[in-house]
Amino acid sequence: MAILLGLVVLMALPVRLSTLAPVQVIPAKPHVVAAPLDGVVEQVLVQPNQMVNQGETLAQLESGELRSEESIAHQELLVTQAELKTVQQSGFMDPRHKSRLAELESQVRLRLLQWERAVDRLEKARIVSDITGVAVLDDPMEWRGRPVKVGERIMLVADPQRVELEIMLPVKDSIVLLSGADIRVFFDNDPIHAWSASLRHAAYEPRQTETQDMAYRLIADLDAQHQTPPRIGLKGTAKIYGDRVSVFFYLFRRPLTSLRQWVGW
Repeated sequence: MAILLGLVVLMALPVRLSTLAPVQVIPAKPHVVAAPLDGVVEQVLVQPNQMVNQGETLAQLESGELRSEESIAHQELLVTQAELKTVQQSGFMDPRHKSRLAELESQVRLRLLQWERAVDRLEKARIVSDITGVAVLDDPMEWRGRPVKVGERIMLVADPQRVELEIMLPVKDSIVLLSGADIRVFFDNDPIHAWSASLRHAAYEPRQTETQDMAYRLIADLDAQHQTPPRIGLKGTAKIYGDRVSVFFYLFRRPLTSLRQWVGW
């Protein structure tokens, strides 16, 4: 009887509910480097986590066709300008040529706009960084020869000092979470040392992960006590703490959840 009573008391003791989920360091408010026009990537010139300066070339789109368009537009401009100059010079002697001046001047303006547009497109084929930071991308070789549409993201450039944590909490392991919930993070490169963080945001709807599982996306901030932030892209495991529950609920939460789903309650 005493053993049973002790077991009941033990099961009623409060413990803090927690769950584990994969975590990754991601940049906070990174700059998106997108394709400025439709084209084909010739090459990406930076490596993952490489420091880049503002104005540095990040990638190059194939520019052969663009160079041809610029050359043709420039030649057409020169021809039209030469024709206008001829008419202007002869107009002093032949009044009949003056009627052509307005038309040719309009054509020169049009050809100039077309050439400037061709030059602008050619310059955009060289994609440069708008800020100083680290390049965030996967294998640069995978981009070679890949067609891209205007606005399609190629990479990110981020401040390495401004990072946040992305946690993908599996639906089957989800618990009730409140903003500011405590989190302890163990990175794969240093599984003994724990980083403290707090929950900032939790998605309401789950999404499919790379492993085809359904998970809630959580965003957490590292505590201010950490002077040097972890490297962008670093992965590990996050232990997320929820409310206090009884030992019984802590031990049998998953079986109870499975039973409820099975009986439809």
